[in-house]
Amino acid sequence: MRIIECLAIGAILSSATVATAATPEPRQGCRLANLPERLDSDPLLCEFDEAWSAQFATEGYREAADLARRYLSQSGLDPEQRAFVLQRLALAQQRESDIEAARQNYILAIELLERSSDRLDVRLIDPLLGLGQTLLEQDATQEAAYALERAAHISRVAEGPYTVRQGPIIDELVKAHVMNGRIDLALDAQSSQLESYSRAYGHGDDRVIASWLTRGELFSAAGMYNEAQQAYKLAMRTVRQKDSMYSAALLPLLDSMAQSYLNHGMNTRLSRIGIAKQYLERKVIVVNKNPDIDPATRAAVYVQMGNFLQKYSGWEFAIANYRNAWEELGKLSDAEQRRAAYFSEPAILVGEDHVVEAGDMAGSPDGAPLTVYAFEVPVTLDVSNQGEPRNVRFDDDMPLSRGTRDRALRLARKLKFRPRIVDSAAVDALDQRYTLTIPVEIDGARIADGSR
Repeated sequence: MRIIECLAIGAILSSATVATAATPEPRQGCRLANLPERLDSDPLLCEFDEAWSAQFATEGYREAADLARRYLSQSGLDPEQRAFVLQRLALAQQRESDIEAARQNYILAIELLERSSDRLDVRLIDPLLGLGQTLLEQDATQEAAYALERAAHISRVAEGPYTVRQGPIIDELVKAHVMNGRIDLALDAQSSQLESYSRAYGHGDDRVIASWLTRGELFSAAGMYNEAQQAYKLAMRTVRQKDSMYSAALLPLLDSMAQSYLNHGMNTRLSRIGIAKQYLERKVIVVNKNPDIDPATRAAVYVQMGNFLQKYSGWEFAIANYRNAWEELGKLSDAEQRRAAYFSEPAILVGEDHVVEAGDMAGSPDGAPLTVYAFEVPVTLDVSNQGEPRNVRFDDDMPLSRGTRDRALRLARKLKFRPRIVDSAAVDALDQRYTLTIPVEIDGARIADGSR
């Protein structure tokens, strides 16, 4: 989903965005963050945290987890000390992808802190964030939203309604709401993040720009395309004022603008395609103006432009972009694998919507329900060097009615491909196998297999 991808882009735009719970911060001397005064210089916890942080910083997550287990096995730890070590254990397990164990240990840490203090203790923020993340990993999205809302609420109670500490929590909360299908709640939560970042860092900060990008994606998901475009335009204006009109930070925003216009049903199709093309062309201009952009990113932009032109303008306009992508990929150490991923086989650009999931319900003209089944028709065809299907063949051993065969043939001829490319030149790809899915409607005892 684009919103989740967008949150990842935001993390790239802003190095301050926290990706996982409770990532340790640099300590001044032996003082630990978010602990009562009697514990923030506790010799036992300082000794443990120094050794644990050394392992964690070098990605020795298993060793960090083992160290936490050894400390937990010691006698004499009070509940607050135990909760601190449990959080460190859970974080190491989270990084090791031992999600269930991390979830259980976050819960234990939360229970210990609630019993020793209260439900608004600021030390609950990090384990609640970690718990929310692990629940998201397990697709327990409603429970994740509850944990993350608690963490955000505690941060606001402790530090004020515009605390920036809620920012990374809200990133995760937005994911939970989106996965629950509640874009409205995601927008409400995200507005708090945008307001807090704007107040703390100013409108030109990368975190604010990333937040506007996320907001635009949420509006798009809700079908509010005008609002989405306004969010993207505001973010782009900010980037241009802060950097330049050719800033690499514009790339995700230009992409989102293009997708927004392609999805926007209020404009005519031709105007939507034309405006989207302008934004994708600006992406190409940005990469051409920025030689420091990495070759993989440059290649992806060229391929995207080529695919768009192949779909809407024609092969003669697309080939130059595919060749540019081929050259860029050649600059990478794994050039052969990267080129193969893009160009070793034809890629369908038009025709994906010919697949119908079995068991979907449709409506008949008189309002009675029709069950739509997927009737799969294997075909073999050649893809020309211009991405067009040629020489469509059906399996001889599969009986098909004339109507079904005609419908499958029409669908096959509508396909459009990114062709196979070898040594920067497009070539024919012979004997490509595909399965076309033909709707089969059952209305009472009558089956429509394409013959009617």
